Amino acid sequence: MKQGYLKRVCAMALTACLMLMATVAFPAPVRAENARNVPVLTYHKVVSKKRKKKHPEARMTLSVGQFARQMRWLREKHYTAITCDELYRWHEGELTLPKRSVLITFDDGYASTIERIIPVLEKYDLKATVFVIGATTYYGEHSKYISTRRIRELRKSCPRLEFQSHTWNLHKKKRKARSYARYAADAKKQMDAYGFEYVAYPFGFVTRKMVRAYRDNGIRMGFLFGDMFSGFATRNQSRYAIRRLEVPGTMTMDEFKKMLESPGR
Repeated sequence: MKQGYLKRVCAMALTACLMLMATVAFPAPVRAENARNVPVLTYHKVVSKKRKKKHPEARMTLSVGQFARQMRWLREKHYTAITCDELYRWHEGELTLPKRSVLITFDDGYASTIERIIPVLEKYDLKATVFVIGATTYYGEHSKYISTRRIRELRKSCPRLEFQSHTWNLHKKKRKARSYARYAADAKKQMDAYGFEYVAYPFGFVTRKMVRAYRDNGIRMGFLFGDMFSGFATRNQSRYAIRRLEVPGTMTMDEFKKMLESPGR
């Protein structure tokens, strides 16, 4: 009887040891956290270091070096760059995103800026969205804005870069509310020319009529801009009032990091 008891104790001890070894050798997988909010970064111009020093629009302009350092930091911190469509599906509850997701956007569609950012995006394996003013893409090859031909080329050769709308022809410094018909016509031109489904409102200006007209004509999501609308994108926001974070040329690297690593991230 004593011998049987000892056998049972030994068997239990052996089982416990094997379970402990399995735990040490094969630790339980750690579940990655999903995104509760997403930073949508907003840029305008990227120029050479020499031009940056003399550029009259210092707030709107970064040097290539500044932009590259920010992108390198995003890669080092394991951020996942996403598309507008991925953000939309996440917002609607159709998709989960990693906690460190980011949407990188450029407003206006300056041709030289686009050519400068492509090598940086390729180097750090990141994606970006360019919101172009539709009418300016027909200004010709010598315009400061990207041309229709170049958009078509890059859609084939550079899938990490997507093009969406900054309206067709409503990018006016003088903010003026227009009729539903005017907004609807603008949205239709965007869809007919390029199939745009996402829009960044010029200067962040948006009206209820604009939202209704864009929604009725195929635009799936709208992005805000400006200090009043600064913040992370969340699922609680209207899909036609998605907040963004401006990255000005005057921002230091420490300020950039602090903006993205703020409490609650």
